[in-house]
Amino acid sequence: MRRSILRVSGLSVVLLLEACTRVGSSPPELPAPTVNGAFAGWIEVEGSEIEGILRLSSENRVVTGSFSSNELGIEARGQGRFQGERLELTLTYEMDCPGELRFLGTLSGDGRWYRGSLVAADCTGTVRGQFSFERVASR
Repeated sequence: MRRSILRVSGLSVVLLLEACTRVGSSPPELPAPTVNGAFAGWIEVEGSEIEGILRLSSENRVVTGSFSSNELGIEARGQGRFQGERLELTLTYEMDCPGELRFLGTLSGDGRWYRGSLVAADCTGTVRGQFSFERVASR
């Protein structure tokens, strides 16, 4: 009888430890979103809306991107990462006053739009704004 009680107690401890390990563990990571294509839209800083094209290409959670605007005469390039459903992207550009655009936003589940907040920084300072891009229909 005493041996049976020890076996049951030992089994209970093992099951309890297993349950505690599962409760404390991180949930499995969701598959990385995929985004490849061109998006037309705008960035807004200091009350001005600037139109442009954002091109994105992803592999795993790493995203390579570029933003071009005829209005500004720039082409900014760089990389970013998916953080869950959010995409953080930093693009740099070279001009007389080089700078960077930092996008932090949400890509829609179907990949049709990317919207969020923006920080633009260059030799004149830093400004905050917002952006909105929609996928350009492929032909």
